[in-house]
Amino acid sequence: MASPNAQVSEGLYELVLRATSDNHPTRDINLFVAVTQEGLGNVLFKI
Repeated sequence: MASPNAQVSEGLYELVLRATSDNHPTRDINLFVAVTQEGLGNVLFKI
């Protein structure tokens, strides 16, 4: 869960999710998170 506290600056953050499996090659998935003062958001992953 992404739940930034007051110490996190507003902005766009780039992260990498590494998915591994015994029967498939490892994949890196780029994630981008926007931190705003609205306090609202959601995410959906389909892997």
